[in-house]
Amino acid sequence: MRRLVDGLVLYAETCAGTVEPARFAAGAALAESINKLENEMGIAKAAVVAPAPLPHVVASQADLELIFDQLIGNAIVHRGSSPPHINIVAEADGAQVRFAVSDNGPGIAAEYHEFIFEPLKRLQPPEVSGSGLGLAIARRLVLRNGGRLWVESETGRGSSFIFTLPA
Repeated sequence: MRRLVDGLVLYAETCAGTVEPARFAAGAALAESINKLENEMGIAKAAVVAPAPLPHVVASQADLELIFDQLIGNAIVHRGSSPPHINIVAEADGAQVRFAVSDNGPGIAAEYHEFIFEPLKRLQPPEVSGSGLGLAIARRLVLRNGGRLWVESETGRGSSFIFTLPA
């Protein structure tokens, strides 16, 4: 219950809050996120691979850390039978940087690609941890930083969560 309440508070803050964007290396936010998720990654034997250095973005560093927390955390929780392998790539695309957080999990059927971004919507049974707020929070954070977030996935082929932020 506490996790749900904390998630609802965070979601409400993302709806009302504004950001003071700054230019920073996205790798700094990724490193902080990986550090926070170190315990969960160890338990799941998860591997996160990302090129170094990641490009600079103009956004809130705290928001980008939370976006990585949600996307990497989801890949760990919603994994298949193999240990999670999470690949992060980023490339400049004009005035935007395009990130992709891809995993080797079970994938998501096309009819659920938008559903999973709605608050409190879940595809997993109740015994799988999660509040149903993580992807809604991640999308709100990306939107308030001037980008967009979507998923490309097929059942049985893993998922790629793609988002853009200003370069």
